[in-house]
Amino acid sequence: PEWVATPHPHLETRLAKGEISIDGDLGDAGWQGLTPARNFSEHEPGDQTRPPVDTEVLVTYNDEFLYVAWICYDDPAQVRATFTERDRIWNDDYVILTIDTFANQGWAYEIASNPLGIQGDLLWSSNSGEDMTYDLIYYTSGRITDQGWQVEMAIPWTSLRFPDNQDQEWRVDFWRNQPRDVRDVRHQQGPHFV
Repeated sequence: PEWVATPHPHLETRLAKGEISIDGDLGDAGWQGLTPARNFSEHEPGDQTRPPVDTEVLVTYNDEFLYVAWICYDDPAQVRATFTERDRIWNDDYVILTIDTFANQGWAYEIASNPLGIQGDLLWSSNSGEDMTYDLIYYTSGRITDQGWQVEMAIPWTSLRFPDNQDQEWRVDFWRNQPRDVRDVRHQQGPHFV
């Protein structure tokens, strides 16, 4: 399909029609029949331009979890993924789900994963910026595929604060980082013995 920038898209989701196992495989019944979010815009270095790689995102839920699946198209040989500790993924390829559950731009959850399912999370506020010490309980799994990589997330409703309303309207941002031109020099150095 032709790429068309959509600055303020509207995404509706529905109850999962089956089980979802967080294992990096998107073949579960719960993912089937969902319309993916796509046609994302690049913010940097481009300014609302078509990204060099495509991304699709699926969103669904059940009584326990909010589920998000990311399909990140790319050359699998170029994907940067480190098996590392939580919150140390920021030099890798990664995705971030930013959720403003009160839709007031006061604060938001930033829920991230690298291609191997290693987590990174932050709490953003309009007064203080990003709090890197924040830890949210959620589940992730990822895998590198022939077409790039993909990640599944399951976020327990008990981990999120949101209005006590029957209908929920949130602000959400789907962010993908694809570092290619710059590498952290720590990863280029060999071992040092003292």
